[in-house]
Amino acid sequence: SDLTILYVARLDPVKRHKKAFEVIENLVAKNINCKLICIGAGNIEAELKAYVKNKNLGEHIFILGFVTNVFDYIRAADILLLISDTEASSHMLKEAGLNRKTLVVCRDVGDFNDYITDGQNGFLVNRENPVPETVAVMAKLIGKKAYLNQMGENLHQTIQHHFSIEGNFVKLYSGLFKDLKLK
Repeated sequence: SDLTILYVARLDPVKRHKKAFEVIENLVAKNINCKLICIGAGNIEAELKAYVKNKNLGEHIFILGFVTNVFDYIRAADILLLISDTEASSHMLKEAGLNRKTLVVCRDVGDFNDYITDGQNGFLVNRENPVPETVAVMAKLIGKKAYLNQMGENLHQTIQHHFSIEGNFVKLYSGLFKDLKLK
């Protein structure tokens, strides 16, 4: 495919898989050969599979269910997509960064705004209506593997800085211990 997209989230309405499916439907309508791999389990699996079948998207959208080798799928993907309506501190963002992949997420959801710089280490799209911006972003990425690789590297550096022991954590813990010794 021109673009292999990974969506990792439990199969629940708040994760908005149908919005991701609309993205794929729009890309296919633009004659873009894309694949969306969905990993996760949940209570709307049958509904999502029926949607894919009814829209004739079975050659483009694959709902795999629960898997234990998520990193293999991350490494195989060109980009990750997570346009859910709600998140806390997303593990997917960190796992994408650890694997030097970038992603498309919604602005003002969870802590995405804290770590994603739009167009530099990922893409932030409109939370209320993510489909048009996501389609535009994905369409522009066709044939730009080097750009995606650089963005993945940039996200890796961001995640390392914020979450590795050698990065920000040492400073935070050192300050905490220093404060405790003073009391």
